[in-house]
Amino acid sequence: MEKYKKVTLIKDVIPYCFYKGEYKNEFYLDLIKKNWKVIVGERLENFITPDKIINKKLYISCAHTGFIQSLNFQKENIIKNISKNIEKEIILDIKYFIGKSKR
Repeated sequence: MEKYKKVTLIKDVIPYCFYKGEYKNEFYLDLIKKNWKVIVGERLENFITPDKIINKKLYISCAHTGFIQSLNFQKENIIKNISKNIEKEIILDIKYFIGKSKR
């Protein structure tokens, strides 16, 4: 019975779930989506959308293949803007694919 007396507080569980656990990537993806207009600018925001984060790679959905080629040149700048807005270096690479966008 002694081992069941220890109570875990919810304030100790939440940081683990969102910052260290399985929901960490979703938490950071939501932060990126909130700041997306600031990160990529008003012109690009309607044509490219952050989709998911896997192994520190951000996957971005693009409306057209022409965007992929030009965005490859801006990859480092986008990664720096993400790190600056989130105040943490969580993205090391970006992968682009054709898919849905806001527009």
